[in-house]
Parts: sequence; C-alpha cells; structure tokens
Amino acid sequence: MTAATRRPTAPLVYAAHPVTTYGTDRERDSLARIGCLVAPAQVVNPAAHYQSNADWLSDWPGLLPILSGMVVFADADGTIGTGCLRELSDAWCVGLHVALLDDRGALRHISTLRIVPACRRTAARTAVVVGGRRFDLAKAFDQSAPVSPTRGMHP
Repeated sequence: MTAATRRPTAPLVYAAHPVTTYGTDRERDSLARIGCLVAPAQVVNPAAHYQSNADWLSDWPGLLPILSGMVVFADADGTIGTGCLRELSDAWCVGLHVALLDDRGALRHISTLRIVPACRRTAARTAVVVGGRRFDLAKAFDQSAPVSPTRGMHP
C-alpha cells in the first residue's frame, strides 16, 4: 500500500534511523521506546515499510504530508547517514515536528547536526545528531500551527 492510499486513523510518527541499525537490538529497543513515548501514534519503521531504496524514494513524497511527526535515532556512535539527513531536511521543510531519541530513551529537540569529517564520512555515516532540551512530541500533535524548521533548535 502506498502513502497516497493510506489514511491514518491515529497520528503517524516516522522513525528515521540509519540502515546500519536495521535488524539490530538497538533498532528494536528504540522503536519500542518511541512507541511508548508517542502513544497513541502509530510508528512507521522504514526498515519494515520499504523493500528497497527505490521503494522509499517512490513512496516518501506521499508519506511525508500525512505524518504528524518524526523521531530520529542514531547508531551507537551517534551517526546517521544521508538517507536520514534527507528525511530530516524534508521534514523541516514542511514544518513537521522532529525529535531525537537520545541514548537514555528521552526525546529531545535537535540542537545541531555535525558533519563527519571528510576522511571518515560515508553514505552510512554522514552526520552526528546533537540533542538539545527535552521535547514532548505527543503533546506537539495537538498544536495546530505549523512548526518552523528552526523553532526550538537550540538547547
């Protein structure tokens, strides 16, 4: 089923995370924690939702407008790849509420992104996500005004 044919019955939260975490305990634990933190929202896991990058590229533009929020979590080294960067950028461009799930299991505003130095950068490890102050994403679903991509970006 494509994004265009889905009609969510509850808020949808996209769980952006690097492919380096797909199928790991980190992914399983992070998704479970996100589910608890954003209840009653439904969590969209791209690892289970998409069969390939081409599938994601085809569906993503239709899924983005029906999302209520996005949570990103990084690999154990704090990095995300280019796919997550695109998802974050697109989410900010449309004013979507975005949070970081930190290593302690709390949701935080994203304070900044640090680009990995060129000598260590790969498509799978492109940036480090730095969290700021705590953020209650579930409460943000009730706000009717769009979110500025820069609002709340500083701790």
